[in-house]
Amino acid sequence: LSRFLSTTPIRSISVDMVSKKIKDTLAERYNDGVITPMILGIDTGPNTDGTLAKKYIEVDISQQKLYFFEGGEIFKSYSVSTGLGYATPTGKYKVRNKSPMAFSGIFNVWMPWWMAFDYRNDLGAYLGIHELPYKLIGGIKIYRFGNYIGTKKTGGCIALSPGASKEVYDKSFIGMDIVIYP
Repeated sequence: LSRFLSTTPIRSISVDMVSKKIKDTLAERYNDGVITPMILGIDTGPNTDGTLAKKYIEVDISQQKLYFFEGGEIFKSYSVSTGLGYATPTGKYKVRNKSPMAFSGIFNVWMPWWMAFDYRNDLGAYLGIHELPYKLIGGIKIYRFGNYIGTKKTGGCIALSPGASKEVYDKSFIGMDIVIYP
């Protein structure tokens, strides 16, 4: 499929052509009742199976994904942005504190739906999960780098899009487990 798409000019690809190619590729992968896996993107799913705790957050830096587990199942997955200039640390953490609105003196930005998970002595600051950071200019939200969810761009925190950040914040609690994979 990827060879077909990479060798066919984009303008000449119709929805019907792509649908047929996907159907044919899936049919080829079904062999004598055994289905062989087909990867359609970089999302390979979570690293854990939902049994770490009754409710927890898993972040996979390689996929730029946050998985919210509840009752042994994935409640929802979200695209995130993790650290670029300062890497998001990996390991096991807990939600240390929560605030509906936090302020970063380092970057001079507001961070709605803040949940700290680690304190970094070398930065003299907490790292957390929060909405895309913004400045208020003339009463208008100006996002620091625009909407960069899905790419590494933060100073070590885990940023979520507006809406997603509030949902994760509302379902989380202080002491909740967070596990971050590279």
